[in-house]
Amino acid sequence: QEALRTQFGLCLPQHSISTILGRVRKQGYIRTERKAYRPNPERLAQLGFHNAQQSVMKMHEALVLHLAGFCSERFGINWSASTAEAALESYVEENQLSVVDTVKYGASIATARQPSKSTRFIVGTFVQHLQDTHATDLGYLDTIAQGHMLANAVYLTEPGQHQRKFRKTRVFFDTSFLMHALGYGGQARKDPCTELLQLVYGSGADLACFVHTLDEVRRILDFCAHRIAQGRLRASSGSGLEYFVSKGHTASDIELVSVRLEKDLAALRIRVVAKPEYIPEYVIDEKRLAAVLMEKIEYRNPQAVHPDVDSISAVMRFRQGQHFSIMEQCRALFITTNLALARESRKFCCQDAPFGTVSPCITDYALANLLWLKNPVRAPDLPRKRIIADCYAATQPGPKLMEKYLKEIDRLERTGEVSADDCYLLRHKLHAKHELMRLTLAEEEAFTQGTVPEILELVKARMQADIKSQMADQAKLLEQSRRDVQSMEAREYQKVSNIRARAQRYASTVAQVIKYGVLILLLAATISTLLWRPPSLPNSPTRYAIWLLRAGLVILSVRSLMWGAGLESYIRRFEIALSDWIERRLMALVEA
Repeated sequence: QEALRTQFGLCLPQHSISTILGRVRKQGYIRTERKAYRPNPERLAQLGFHNAQQSVMKMHEALVLHLAGFCSERFGINWSASTAEAALESYVEENQLSVVDTVKYGASIATARQPSKSTRFIVGTFVQHLQDTHATDLGYLDTIAQGHMLANAVYLTEPGQHQRKFRKTRVFFDTSFLMHALGYGGQARKDPCTELLQLVYGSGADLACFVHTLDEVRRILDFCAHRIAQGRLRASSGSGLEYFVSKGHTASDIELVSVRLEKDLAALRIRVVAKPEYIPEYVIDEKRLAAVLMEKIEYRNPQAVHPDVDSISAVMRFRQGQHFSIMEQCRALFITTNLALARESRKFCCQDAPFGTVSPCITDYALANLLWLKNPVRAPDLPRKRIIADCYAATQPGPKLMEKYLKEIDRLERTGEVSADDCYLLRHKLHAKHELMRLTLAEEEAFTQGTVPEILELVKARMQADIKSQMADQAKLLEQSRRDVQSMEAREYQKVSNIRARAQRYASTVAQVIKYGVLILLLAATISTLLWRPPSLPNSPTRYAIWLLRAGLVILSVRSLMWGAGLESYIRRFEIALSDWIERRLMALVEA
């Protein structure tokens, strides 16, 4: 137990260690001799553990050094390697990829110090940078996240537990999860939610949500439609209004989304279920639970505690007072994105339950980790999608910082220090929130009255730079288009010229053949009318002279027909017509 803690940072109870030893003994990695465990060197050598360990350690070291360099370059903050390593570890652990804290045990990995908001923002920005640049370090981070998730596999205490399916179990989801799964928080937050739904459904559970949860989602949509219709576009972090504004949705668009809400949930295989009846022996103290949650959790809207209490109470009534140690058989389970809610509800509902009782409420991270551990091949990209979703959340302003920011914008608008258009930019331009986080590093205490004007100047400068960049890009595109058109015209001209030259060459050859063929025919026909031999000059000088005259006329006639205006003109016209016909045929063949 001590060696596991010091060498690997794994804090495991002895019961779990005994289970692990029994499991690896069956696989032949160790053996028992005189009631003691002995390693089997030959079998252990086949694992290749040392090579895998060294490879991951190199990944981890490269990732830490890259993070330290990024922090210095982007934010001007010098982190040592140890500081960067602690920030990275706390970020991964704070994302709650582990399973056991919200299910039934304690943490399996030695918990790092809770990261500050600035640390979360810096590491989240670093992860976003890795994603945008497609850096290989994102794969390293994926491997480290998988390692944290696999560390919890020791709690799958039975060798066959990874094959166990849900049995008559309904898994209910809270409002925030449904908003993300429906896509009302962006693609980065939607992807891990939809993948979790597929994992849960594939494991045999029934996906569901309570009627009051559906009503809460619809109230949020109606609120967003009402605010957009009135032009009141101020939105705090996480309200959903920001998403609809960024996508340019009108009030009627959101009303249509609200109308088809149940159909959209059905497309995700989520059924709407009513709460079970209140049977006295299965009812928990809802008032006391509400008081505990109000004390431990900072609800932005105090009324939001009631749907949470209703959901947890309904799950307990579905279980009918039974305590389940196996999650797949617990009849009902409530999934939330709120870690504090999962933690406090476990304490409240399981304080008198036997050790190992499954909590009525767990986080979506915990459920995803459990199902992923059962079969990582079914969702190989889940750890990375979780990392990306968490980096998106880490780079968004928190509720308190956002409230300060919006209040200051309202004050500047009332005093006339900024125009209405500038206020719109400050509230809804994504870059404005990026600058808010960069200037304050997500800490509320770093926000001052001068922060908003500085952000406005940066946003305007960024917009001007974007416009110049777009104009430059458009100019480059126009120039490239002009060059492409010129090149295309030149190729087309060359093609037509080649075809025309070839047609003229073919037509000229045919015309020459016809020309000299006609000449030969004329000569032959004319000569055939004459005597083959001229008469004897001494005996008949007159007839000889006539013969010479006729021969001369033949030559002149042939010459006139062949090279005179009449015949030559006809032959040239024929040559031109033939050339045009051949050109058309060749063009048709090329285009075909």
